[in-house]
Amino acid sequence: MKLIYAGIGLIFLGIIILTLASISSTTVSTTTNGGFAGVVFLGPIPIVFGAGNPSQLPYLFIFGILFTIIALIFFVLPWIIGRKAKYP
Repeated sequence: MKLIYAGIGLIFLGIIILTLASISSTTVSTTTNGGFAGVVFLGPIPIVFGAGNPSQLPYLFIFGILFTIIALIFFVLPWIIGRKAKYP
């Protein structure tokens, strides 16, 4: 039950952080180029998208690959541990 409250609290904390970030980034200087970029994970598969500044792409690919490796570890590790526990 405590984990449910912790999860709900983290969701609200994330919403507050996103709101504050969007409010603080409303002032844009005239020398910057607009654009957007992001990584969406469907299971352990990253999908990188974006438009605008192409210098962000290498960082997004590194971010995607790193979190794909982490996600695969978290998907496979319980299976390996569970298999070893069944057969001593």
